[in-house]
Amino acid sequence: LSSIFIIAFCLLRGLHFTPISNPAELRDNGITNTIIGVMPKFSDEPNKEVDNQKFIQSVESTLVNLELLEKYKHSQHQKCKVILFSSPTSENGKSLISREIALSFNEKLKKRTLLIDNDLKRGDQHKAFGAKKIQLDGFMKIDPNNMESFKVDGGLYLIPCITRLDSSFQFIYSDG
Repeated sequence: LSSIFIIAFCLLRGLHFTPISNPAELRDNGITNTIIGVMPKFSDEPNKEVDNQKFIQSVESTLVNLELLEKYKHSQHQKCKVILFSSPTSENGKSLISREIALSFNEKLKKRTLLIDNDLKRGDQHKAFGAKKIQLDGFMKIDPNNMESFKVDGGLYLIPCITRLDSSFQFIYSDG
C-alpha cells in the first residue's frame, strides 16, 4: 500500500509540481505567450566569463527579437513600447535583466528608454545608477516637463522606487 502511495505521489509531483527547466516545456504546459528571449544564469564571479558572455549574447538576441516583434505587429501607431519582466519569486534576475535590456536599448540601439523600478518593497535599481529613491509626493508630480531630472545617461531615464511607502496596496489602488 505504501509503495502504491509513493508511486502515486511521485507521478502527481512530476506531472504538476515540477518547475519548468527548459523553454520548450512552456508550450507543453499550456503557456502560449510569445517568447522573445531566454536568459542563462549570470554570475558575479570573475572566473565565470564564458557564462557572462552567453548572458550578453542572450540580451542582444532579445533586443533583436523585440525589434522584429515590433515590426511584425504593425505597432507604428503606438508611441512607446512597454516591456515587463516578471517572476513569482525573488532573486530570479528581473532587475538585472531589465537593467541590461534598458542599457542595451539606450547604448546599442540609440533608443530613448525609461526604466521604472516597480519593486515597491525592495527596489534597488537606483543603486546601479547612483540615483536616489524618490518620495511619494515627488512621484506624483512626475510629468513630461520634469523628466530631465530622471535622466541617467544619454537617452536613458530611471524612475526609482518610492521610499517610505506605507502600503503598496493602497498606493496601487489609490485614485491619485
